[in-house]
Amino acid sequence: MVNLSSTPACELDRFIKDHLPADTSFHAELRADIDFICAFLKERCFQGAAHPVRVSRVVMCKEKLGKPLPPQYALELLTVYAWESGSRDCEFNTAQGFRTVLELVTKYQWLRIYWTLYYDFRNKKVSDYLHKQLKKTRPVILDPADPTRNVAGSNPLCWRLLAKEAASWLQCPCFRTCDMSLVHSWEVLTKVEFPQECVLL
Repeated sequence: MVNLSSTPACELDRFIKDHLPADTSFHAELRADIDFICAFLKERCFQGAAHPVRVSRVVMCKEKLGKPLPPQYALELLTVYAWESGSRDCEFNTAQGFRTVLELVTKYQWLRIYWTLYYDFRNKKVSDYLHKQLKKTRPVILDPADPTRNVAGSNPLCWRLLAKEAASWLQCPCFRTCDMSLVHSWEVLTKVEFPQECVLL
């Protein structure tokens, strides 16, 4: 079987189609949640496959690094953030998306990510609390539905270990085009700026 890490970026989508059996229920959820890139980081991606799937170092990363690793939900939200900020296209380039997430992982010490769909800075008490949360030691990835929860966890060692592995992955041929030029990541900020005081409407 061809090794995923040695597959050029221009052949990555074909590799996925040819070597990673589709799980239709997972695929439906995948499209709905725009969680395609994160699938590479999750073992459960291949549940229900007719035979064992080998995905080189991507899926084995968890076994290789052991514990502790950053919380899976944090990595899922990081993936969603990368897509929302960098692409928003349902037919995105897999190598670009994957590279973007890996680059964000390597910059974990600067990550400050939050959403304002279910909470924002308009209420003074909420605003004060958000400011306190967002000024904490990074990485900070606030749960989109619950600003009291920093899903990035509080263990910098787990992020350091994953960042080291992500940096080695960024050297793989799967991030090279057929002419061997580098696949560019999406332009995504590592920290989302926030207002310095309560915003009243």
